Amino acid sequence: MSTSRGRPSWRPTDPEVAVFVSGVASMGLEILAGRIVAPQFGSSIYTWGSIIGVFLAALSLGYYQGGERASSHATQRRVNRLLLATAAYVAVLIFLGDVLLRSAAAFPLPSRFAALPAVPPAARP
Repeated sequence: MSTSRGRPSWRPTDPEVAVFVSGVASMGLEILAGRIVAPQFGSSIYTWGSIIGVFLAALSLGYYQGGERASSHATQRRVNRLLLATAAYVAVLIFLGDVLLRSAAAFPLPSRFAALPAVPPAARP
């Protein structure tokens, strides 16, 4: 498992690349959610707390459901479809972000919780 120069040769597998790319994309989406939500709700600690909290909860739920589904019936085709559906969902969120923010701003909530309804659609994938 080593090359002629003594370094180990390591090549990432397709699932490892997919996990890395989806992790980078989810972090990018988290930053993008902050930029989208900030004009409507500000960039306070409460807004960022809502964004980070919802993303962590969504990631935890996604990891749990993914583990359950992978143990029973995982195929490469299913993974490809899920990644494509997630990309389409994120594209729709980017284009409909203003509409979602206006509808979320209509909820009568205290200022520290006002951004909370706006974040869950962005954290769903």
